[in-house]
Amino acid sequence: MANVVNKTTMQLVLSANTPDYPSADWLHDPASLGSLIAANVPSRYWKLSGDDIAEMSQSEKDAVDSALAAEQLTADRESALSSYDTRRDYAILIRAVVLEVLGQINANSGKYNDLLTWLSTQAQLTQRAQLSGFVASQPTASQARTAILQRVDAGEVD
Repeated sequence: MANVVNKTTMQLVLSANTPDYPSADWLHDPASLGSLIAANVPSRYWKLSGDDIAEMSQSEKDAVDSALAAEQLTADRESALSSYDTRRDYAILIRAVVLEVLGQINANSGKYNDLLTWLSTQAQLTQRAQLSGFVASQPTASQARTAILQRVDAGEVD
């Protein structure tokens, strides 16, 4: 029985039956294994070094962490997009909703201010009737949902 480490995935199998783990793919009792375990170095920070394993440099660890963070971010986005109707990922969806509402307010604030200014200067009711269509209609629920999902997918709410 030996401790074996996969050369590609760095998977550790303790007390393995060595014939089940061919040396082409597995390291058998690598010399540095004990020191890496004693130092609590996670296997994601191990790398192949000849016929042994070694701890990655800090820049290599940073690259691994960045890749894991990017994978998690993608998974979070996909989860938020797929669960919009089940309302599981509140944090991402709430940020998207807030951004969309603020976007609508900002898009229409100039029109509303122009309307208020115009109303304050007008005396005739017939002139006020000309306002139909001046203020943009608000988006439908379907349009708002699409806009929110686009914000999540674009990464605007990460």
